Amino acid sequence: MGLIRLLYQNKSVILFCLFTYILFWLTIATFQQSTHRSKNQQLRRLKYRSNSTFSIILDDLLPLKVNLLLIDPYVLQYLFIGQFSFDKLEKELITFGIIDEFVENFLQTFQGNNFSINISKNDLSNHKISTDHIFIEYQQKIIHLAVLHEYKSFYLIEENTISLSTNIQLSYGDTLRAVERTEIAVHEYSFFYPRDVSHFLWLYETSKFLHCNQVLANRMENEFHLYQNASQLNLTAVPMRNIAYALNKLKKHYWLAGGTLLGWYRHCGLIPFTQDADFGLFAEEYDENIRNYFLGNPITYLWGALGLVNDSLEFRLYTGRFTLDLFWAYREGDHRWCGYQVQRAKFREIFIRYSFGSLHGQLEIVNSLDEC
Repeated sequence: MGLIRLLYQNKSVILFCLFTYILFWLTIATFQQSTHRSKNQQLRRLKYRSNSTFSIILDDLLPLKVNLLLIDPYVLQYLFIGQFSFDKLEKELITFGIIDEFVENFLQTFQGNNFSINISKNDLSNHKISTDHIFIEYQQKIIHLAVLHEYKSFYLIEENTISLSTNIQLSYGDTLRAVERTEIAVHEYSFFYPRDVSHFLWLYETSKFLHCNQVLANRMENEFHLYQNASQLNLTAVPMRNIAYALNKLKKHYWLAGGTLLGWYRHCGLIPFTQDADFGLFAEEYDENIRNYFLGNPITYLWGALGLVNDSLEFRLYTGRFTLDLFWAYREGDHRWCGYQVQRAKFREIFIRYSFGSLHGQLEIVNSLDEC
């Protein structure tokens, strides 16, 4: 009884000692795991060490733990589609992505005394300076770090503003581009790359990004009192993301069309009180997988189909409260058209060009159009 009473009276001290003991061994285990991981990375780099100039630069970059993500389309194609060796890569410049939160620490700790470093910066509206691109050159080879700026559910890479050699063509930095979050894997040289390379390359084809007209959207609210309808946005956000997810998974190009495009440009959202949303797709990319995905879909199900596969095809999707239309665009000369019906009369809408934009925080393709 005396021992039990003693333990009870000193339970706080005992619990504190027990907690300290557990914390001590957790710290030791974490340190050992970190050391083991670091040794494995060093052994991997030694195992695959080469005398290529790119490898020499990477040997100085990778120990800084900045998580370099290979996003260069040419190099991804070369390594993972062509299955060629990194050491035999003959290219003047390789582009990696680096998340913006790592940039400041990287610039402070990188001691590349033998390297030439050029930085592309941009003055932001809040009087801050944004680092957008870092070019590290050694023996006429360049590692290009394109900074991934977090923007809603994806990343943006800004346009490069510094002069480069005339024979260098940037895959990222040539214009404002979007990069979706993606699952990654580790290369034998310890940098990361997209796990699904072919899908990443497919997305790059339409990665050029356009911002909506925020000045006009503010004017619509301030002068005309046309505000975004919260209940309407709640009704459309999930269905539109479901459509985007499905079409991306099936590798089908799509874009915002009609009044939905106008809402993106003029309101940075949807036209207030609109009753539907419109998407365009390439007619030559149609296959039955699209129909099968939306048949009985619990979020947006196929309610009806109009037209034929080779003429004015339209899918009408429904959520139970909101309609979403898919229009297929057919090539004709230097433009595309899609058919639609109003009171049983057939019309055509002409599509000229398209780029990426954002609606509901989701990447969508938006296009410039005329109607006839």
